[in-house]
Amino acid sequence: MSSPERKRKKRSLEPSPESTPNPSLPDDLIVSILARVSRLYYPILSLVSKSSRTLVTSPELYKTRSFFNRTESCLYVCLDFPPDPNPRWFTLYRKPNQNITEKTKNSSGSHTWHEAPSMRMKRNYPAANVVDGKIYVAGGLEEFDSSKWMEVFDIKTQTWEFVLSPLAERFIYRSLVIEGEIYIFGDKVVTYKPKEDRWGGVGEHQSMDLGLFFHSYCVIDNVLYCYRPGGIKWYESEKRSWRKLRGLKGLSKLASSCVKLADYGGKMALLWDKYIPCSGNKSHSISCAVVSLERCKNQGIRGKVEWFDDMLTVPSSYNFVGALAATL
Repeated sequence: MSSPERKRKKRSLEPSPESTPNPSLPDDLIVSILARVSRLYYPILSLVSKSSRTLVTSPELYKTRSFFNRTESCLYVCLDFPPDPNPRWFTLYRKPNQNITEKTKNSSGSHTWHEAPSMRMKRNYPAANVVDGKIYVAGGLEEFDSSKWMEVFDIKTQTWEFVLSPLAERFIYRSLVIEGEIYIFGDKVVTYKPKEDRWGGVGEHQSMDLGLFFHSYCVIDNVLYCYRPGGIKWYESEKRSWRKLRGLKGLSKLASSCVKLADYGGKMALLWDKYIPCSGNKSHSISCAVVSLERCKNQGIRGKVEWFDDMLTVPSSYNFVGALAATL
């Protein structure tokens, strides 16, 4: 056989690319694999194919992540842009293997809202808190009625029930949860422990109230933090007094009319805005910092700034609705 013939025969034995089989893995196996991968890689994986994008945004993936204990904290920010009546959600996105190149982008829609049954009472601007998987809503009644002042929503049974409340405040401007106890701030501080079904605290925690009325606050590992002009303070419950959070190098001169704090998986997420001079003060830049917290002997709690950077440019007419973190 001549050489050309041998070459032609050799080529004829090679399968064409079109005839090569394309093996695929079952979706449940792919979900199991993706659940073990950090969420930082999901934006990249979603670009691989349409099916990959569907799996990355599927509720089953996040259920599997929870089952394997592979959850991570995700920071969300809600902003208003008048005259648009619909608020917009953004999420903090960190590129893999990089610590400072954080970016904010529109939420991808991988998590969805579910409409719950209506409350038993119509309320305007009530206080809402979550304790042991139940949502406690208080205040906001058009006609004051202490027997209906608070109600609780059981997520499992999808039902609302009233909570008997002999102590109640007509007006509420802040609420929070520390060690399973709900603190409600009105003219006085009212507390409620759901596990014990016990009310108390009228006037007892009034020192905690200082500085919370106009400023941002959050609870991290059962410690209350609050931003006020001059810095961030934390509340020492034993001495019932506020102490300055030390160690915030690089943020000591922080000054903004809009500052938000959030629990970011045991760390503090700090967001603030500032005018952009080159825009003629027509735009703001929203910045973000992540601060780790450590309890030190004789020094109380000390913070350490892990990184901070500018995140997003917004028009000066925007409204900062809030910031929260979810475990996903």
